[in-house]
Amino acid sequence: MGEIVFTEKQEALVKESWEILKQDIPKYSLHFFSQILEIAPAAKDMFSFLRDTDEVPHNNPKLKAHAVKVFKMTCAHDSGLSCLNLASWLCLLLGDNIIDSS
Repeated sequence: MGEIVFTEKQEALVKESWEILKQDIPKYSLHFFSQILEIAPAAKDMFSFLRDTDEVPHNNPKLKAHAVKVFKMTCAHDSGLSCLNLASWLCLLLGDNIIDSS
């Protein structure tokens, strides 16, 4: 897959969504990661603390801590484009799964 290019409208929507997410990072970051794991269960293998479970860990404290850390790092480095980079990365990572679930 190549680079994801957003229209101006899509870029504005991603940035607007990012501002909403930043209002409650613990809540939204855990929900975000849980959704990824529901869409792409094989992604659990990327987390040592999730490899031996078949469940989507909606309340796993280790996943929550990781999710918050990732979101806070992204916010701290937000140059106006990191939220777009994150959205691009997710589109590339989940590609077919996003299309199949719509």
